[in-house]
Amino acid sequence: GQLEGLEASERVYAQQRQAAEADVAGVEREMQQARRDADAAKAEHERLVRVEIELNEKLEGVLKDLSQARAEQRETAREARLKDMVGALQRVFSGVHGRLAELCSPTQHKYDVAVATVLGRHMDAIVVDRQATAIDCIAYIKEQRAGQATFLPLDALHPPPTSDSLRHAHRGARLATDVLQFDAAIEPAVLHACGSALVCDSLDIARHVCYERKLDAKAVTLDGSVIHRSGLITGGAGSRGQRSKAQVWEAAAVDNLRKARDRLAEELQGVARERRRLAKEDALAERLAGLQTRHRVCRDALDALVRKLQGLATEHRHMDSSLAECRPAAAQAAEELDQAKAMRAEAEERIYAAAQPIFADFCRRLRVPSLQAFERQLLPATEAAEERRLHFRTQVSRLDSQLAFEQQQLDEAAAKLAKLEQAQQSTISALASLKADQAREQAEMATLVAQIESLRSELATLNAKYSDATEDVHAARHTLEKGLKELDAMNKELRARATDMERAQAEKAAVLRRCKIEDIPLPLLRGSLQALPLEVSVGLSQMSIDDTQSSIMSVNDDIAPDFSTLPQDDRTDAPEAVDRKYLAEIARLSAEIDALNPNPHARERLESARARL
Repeated sequence: GQLEGLEASERVYAQQRQAAEADVAGVEREMQQARRDADAAKAEHERLVRVEIELNEKLEGVLKDLSQARAEQRETAREARLKDMVGALQRVFSGVHGRLAELCSPTQHKYDVAVATVLGRHMDAIVVDRQATAIDCIAYIKEQRAGQATFLPLDALHPPPTSDSLRHAHRGARLATDVLQFDAAIEPAVLHACGSALVCDSLDIARHVCYERKLDAKAVTLDGSVIHRSGLITGGAGSRGQRSKAQVWEAAAVDNLRKARDRLAEELQGVARERRRLAKEDALAERLAGLQTRHRVCRDALDALVRKLQGLATEHRHMDSSLAECRPAAAQAAEELDQAKAMRAEAEERIYAAAQPIFADFCRRLRVPSLQAFERQLLPATEAAEERRLHFRTQVSRLDSQLAFEQQQLDEAAAKLAKLEQAQQSTISALASLKADQAREQAEMATLVAQIESLRSELATLNAKYSDATEDVHAARHTLEKGLKELDAMNKELRARATDMERAQAEKAAVLRRCKIEDIPLPLLRGSLQALPLEVSVGLSQMSIDDTQSSIMSVNDDIAPDFSTLPQDDRTDAPEAVDRKYLAEIARLSAEIDALNPNPHARERLESARARL
């Protein structure tokens, strides 16, 4: 019976061991899957953190560049109107490509001013596909009164090819078309605007190209200085206009920065969504910890069952060895038992025979034929009760093991629950603190928004005042320029009058000296010709020209001719006509005087004639 109970216990423990091994295997599979999920989530989280850091660095750089570009960028009202006009033309006509400055850009930022100088007035030119489109655009602009614009029709432009020798003119000189990025479709417009202009790194290189190499090309330096084909040099502080034109590409760069900022912000939002989706990493870690605990419990239970089975096996082997040792004695005991059974049977027969009369009434009440039949009916029930008792003990042992496991799980769950409650309390307190911070930040933000609105209104007022002041300054500047022009004209006229006066004084002094030299009587209202010096050049070595002129003017003022004896026509006619009239009369009288005077060479000719005769 003990051996059978031992074998039954081994069977039960073997079944429990198989169940425990299945549970351990299942928990290990779940642990492996949880580890893979946790590793994948951790790797993805680390990748997202790296991506977020990289995107934040890029966004910080873009925002820094954007803030600098906003501080440097100034868009005039004319450029805004031109952009609006180009946008309207592109919406109405399909063949409008856009402004040339927006269709091409320098390859490097250092070429901005030079390229703007090369393009010049063509920067704002609008590139169209056909000449008919340009004519339609001009008509549309006239109808809308949108201003004026220059158009470059691609089908009508035939620029000459650029010589390759200019590309190798100097190491620091390159064709303007080579430092521009543009689409091949607008190449005629770019070639037409740039021509054979060279972009040089310095003014010395530009001089070398134009003066020493004598290349037939315009050279432009990086700061906007220009050496024209004719040899003239333009440059200096006037490059401000080129710099303002060069800001067109800065505006395009600002647009690209804005697009990059929006793209990076969207990518950061996507990374944040992915990180929120991966927030179950903590849950995976908790699940893995629970699986590890469960695995440890299952492994402990399995080890206990293995030890029990090993103990049962040892006991079974001990019992087998004891049984082998006891078999001879058991055989003898069996023989003795058989003899004892025989003797017992005989004794029982005698006992039953002696007890039958005594238990006759008991057998009749139980309706059994004899006392032996009653004992035969009672033995199976006893055996069944013993078997059920053994089964119950086995079930109680298994339930005790399961109860211990569940109690351990309950303790761990209680500890985890306490930890979660503590974390919940800390989270609630942190949430309350964050809500207080949020309320404080919202109050500060509301204050800042109010300040911003106030500053915006103040800025609008200041902008209006600035616009009015700018208009007043422009008007005052226009008035000043107009006054300066008038003052220049008056100064020029004054200098011309002063020159005419000096010339007239000089002519008057010359006439007076001639009259004094030739002893011509001249009627005078005041003054005398005797006070007039005969030689003017005598005093030039001792006095300046201005002093000489002032002395002549003072003498001329002291001498006043009397014009009353002149005919009325000579006093009223133009001085030039009177001069011509009297000069002609003087020439006539001189000719008559010369005719009356004897020829001084007549005697010589007479003597010569006599000698020949």
